[in-house]
Amino acid sequence: MPVTLFLECETTGFHPTLGAEVVEVGVVNDAGQRVFYSLVRPSRRLARITKSIIGLTEAELRAAPRFAQVWPQLRRHLAGQEVVIWNAAFDRPFFPARMRCARKVVCAMRMFRQAYHTRHGVRPQPFIGFALEYLGKRRRRRMKERCVGYALEVRDVWGALRRATGSEL
Repeated sequence: MPVTLFLECETTGFHPTLGAEVVEVGVVNDAGQRVFYSLVRPSRRLARITKSIIGLTEAELRAAPRFAQVWPQLRRHLAGQEVVIWNAAFDRPFFPARMRCARKVVCAMRMFRQAYHTRHGVRPQPFIGFALEYLGKRRRRRMKERCVGYALEVRDVWGALRRATGSEL
């Protein structure tokens, strides 16, 4: 039976065509349970700026599997499911076939920005922290499995949006 999954990932840069890679990925389900988590060892060393943004170190990633080893298991979880990502336009290119294994991929940021624009006539900031605050939700404390925490925040925004709009998004 299809379920809604919430995915977040960290990358080494802005786009895979520029050599950026996934270094962490987390998935939770609609009940808030962790479905999948992995660190991912990139093929290149992390740039200093990347380390400061994502908060991961070379030492943490050294023992992690490569993305080619992580993808088959992750794909099994995503296949046929609805997957909600905060910034799907950014994250999808990092995954094989742009995650077409999923039944549907939805961008929570886009849905939030549309709902906010409809209500206020202006586009809001594209940051999840802004969306959480606006929707009366708190940022989650930083977890050891960072992307699981971020995926839970996406779930929080998605749930609040569904309640606020009174519909399935």
